[in-house]
Amino acid sequence: MLLANHLHDYDLSVIVTSPESKAAETASVIAQQNQLRIEYADGLREHSRLNVPFFPDEADLDEKIQLYFNTPDQLVFSDETADEAHTRFTQAISNVIDDHPEGDLVVVTHGTVMTLYLSRIAGLSPYTFWKELGTPSFAVVSLPTMELQKIDTPM
Repeated sequence: MLLANHLHDYDLSVIVTSPESKAAETASVIAQQNQLRIEYADGLREHSRLNVPFFPDEADLDEKIQLYFNTPDQLVFSDETADEAHTRFTQAISNVIDDHPEGDLVVVTHGTVMTLYLSRIAGLSPYTFWKELGTPSFAVVSLPTMELQKIDTPM
């Protein structure tokens, strides 16, 4: 996996991942290639999309996502607003940082919550950030300043 190869330059100590299968599978590959242990944090999961229908038309999904980011205090689809997802995710990140003061952390998560978090710490437009985010991508954030240093999409 190309993503795992891009992480060799860091002093990695642990991977903390969302328990959702897509993130957990990515974390497993990274852990194997970098000989790291994996921990799970429920707060790193994607924004809740319970009872959200499948959007066969990509334009319909884009419209919903744009509305989600542009009206973060409103329930756009499912049962969690963007502000609620951001609060949950931010608390999870704070807990992960507090629990792992040693070395560099790898946090494996999902595009929408990653966008909510990183766009707010970097002062970026969340929808534009989300549209430009590739899969997979990784971000480097410096501690303790929480400054976004780098976004990379290894392909």
